[in-house]
Amino acid sequence: MPGTGPLIPPKCEECGKSWEVGGPIWSNPIHDADWVSLISRGVSKSKDLYPAFAKIQGLLTAVSEVAALL
Repeated sequence: MPGTGPLIPPKCEECGKSWEVGGPIWSNPIHDADWVSLISRGVSKSKDLYPAFAKIQGLLTAVSEVAALL
């Protein structure tokens, strides 16, 4: 079933064009860069404790790169 929302006319009242769906969109940061950095340093200091260290570090690196863009 299609989603429901407020009733709107089939055309924009200002420009006369049809509506296009473009969401949902999240406009706030999705990661806390300081927290990711803290966790990454902690994991690196104790990497012998983490059998999946390379995967964890890779994920944290990717997250930190996304956080830096925002």
